[in-house]
Amino acid sequence: MSPSARSLAIAFALVSLVVLTPPGTGAPSDGTTRMRWSSGFSSRSIETRGSVEFTDDDRDVKTLSPGGYILIEEGSWLRTDRSYEVRADSSGSLSRTYRVGGRAQTMDADAHAWAAGVVLTLIRESGVNADLRVERLLRKGGPAAVLREVSEIHSDGSKRTYLRELVERGRLNDEQLRDVMRSAKTIGSDGDKTGLLIEVSPSYLKSDLREYWFTALSGVGSDGDKRRGLEHAIRSDSGADTLALTAKLAGGIGSDGDKAAVLSAIADGGNIQAVRRPWFRAMRTIGSDGDKRQVLSKFLAVLGDDKDTLIEILRAAETIGSDGDKANVLVEAARLDMEAGAVQSAFFSAVNTIGSDGDRKAVLTSVLRMSNRSNSLIAGVAQSAKRMGSDGDKAAVLSRVAEFEMNDPVSRAAFFAAVNSIGSDGDRGAVLNNVLRRPKLAPETVVAAIDSATAMGSDGVKASVLLLAAERHASSPAVRAALEKALSSVHSDGDYRRVSAALRGTG
Repeated sequence: MSPSARSLAIAFALVSLVVLTPPGTGAPSDGTTRMRWSSGFSSRSIETRGSVEFTDDDRDVKTLSPGGYILIEEGSWLRTDRSYEVRADSSGSLSRTYRVGGRAQTMDADAHAWAAGVVLTLIRESGVNADLRVERLLRKGGPAAVLREVSEIHSDGSKRTYLRELVERGRLNDEQLRDVMRSAKTIGSDGDKTGLLIEVSPSYLKSDLREYWFTALSGVGSDGDKRRGLEHAIRSDSGADTLALTAKLAGGIGSDGDKAAVLSAIADGGNIQAVRRPWFRAMRTIGSDGDKRQVLSKFLAVLGDDKDTLIEILRAAETIGSDGDKANVLVEAARLDMEAGAVQSAFFSAVNTIGSDGDRKAVLTSVLRMSNRSNSLIAGVAQSAKRMGSDGDKAAVLSRVAEFEMNDPVSRAAFFAAVNSIGSDGDRGAVLNNVLRRPKLAPETVVAAIDSATAMGSDGVKASVLLLAAERHASSPAVRAALEKALSSVHSDGDYRRVSAALRGTG
């Protein structure tokens, strides 16, 4: 390429192009295109009006719509050194004028070469008549000829057009399709590169060529454009191979929002188990707690009964720094099957990293709302509640635990260990009364409640617990013995008499 033509090609990256309209498109024939660029003191411009068709060798104008013209000028901002103009009269007949310093001159070999080079560059860089040129190049030299032509083009938009036309018209074999992807990597514009990949994706996805497609997309620097390409891939092919490559490439997106959108789209497809590993690797690179919560929630919504994946979600939730976002994920997880020991272990490991007592309370009570909760799950709730600092929030959780059977030794021990960590006599008394109101309690459970009440400092609260135990459960010898022992810790005469009278009345 001549220096003049190369300068022109580079300039096309700096100007806004209005693409020339080939004949027969039905577009208005009086549209005008103006392009101007400069390098130092040098200036070049092209102005066209109407529809234009170029010669087969792409070196000159073949036809113009009636009244149309193409004017090429070269010089500086202050003057035009030389120009080439082609005009069509009302019948479409062409006239050509070459000027130097404003004076018409006969075109010599140098003038013809200059005009031809500028016209060729215009054709290449604008993408005008790309479909016809690609057809002609294919007939003459096959796909290789088109790719050589693309290598001479600097305009990203024109490269995109030529490569798209090549894929659509070239009947390419796998190796030639790989060559197209190699050429696509030279497109500098993220928008044009992504647009091309979307346009030619039917030839690459669902085949062994998909990796070349994703390699080209990995060169897109814009997070938004990369997301656009990946979301298109998900919509086009829900197979495991495409989704795995999508998840892998999503991990390289810098924007947490764009990354989360892609991972959520994968989850929406419902085939997430097949790409679990790359999906979680990408998810762990999300820094935003809100975005991490979003994608985990999406996953939970389509999870089903896959316990291994549920465990991974719970472990991922543990890495969320925000107590609120973490709690939201765990509340949603609590709706699923939590009976497996490994699932419970991962769940409570995450719950115990919640620093906010209010958020932990929300998660623990949500678990208890589900039916058929096992003794081990109830024990886990009690053990987690024991770690809470707020007596009120702890008591609220344990009051819900008290609605379940307390006859299992393990869950009972965990429950009363948590109850005994409540410092407020009022809160502890409220929990113990909730326990004692349940019918058909095992004597061991009632005795544990009495022992917990004995340690309280408030005689009034202690007496209320002991009275309830006496009225409802004193028929058991073990309970009566525990009540008589606890009575000695009541120092208020009035409270002592009330409990004593209740014991005598049940004797």
